[in-house]
Amino acid sequence: MSPSPVLMQMSIADILTQYPQTATVFEKYGLHRYATSQTAQFENLEASALVHSLNLNQLVSDLNHVIQG
Repeated sequence: MSPSPVLMQMSIADILTQYPQTATVFEKYGLHRYATSQTAQFENLEASALVHSLNLNQLVSDLNHVIQG
């Protein structure tokens, strides 16, 4: 059974807790420092992508790719 995919409504903190291997993806997108901030615990992935002008669909795809190996 493959892991559940990352959902746009998940917080970055939740994603990192459940899937620590995604840290490299957050680094790639320049979110490595942001990912450890208190804001990352409450703000969902969709809002984070919007604030940082990131392509949400590509970010989610990259996260899921790393999770699924």
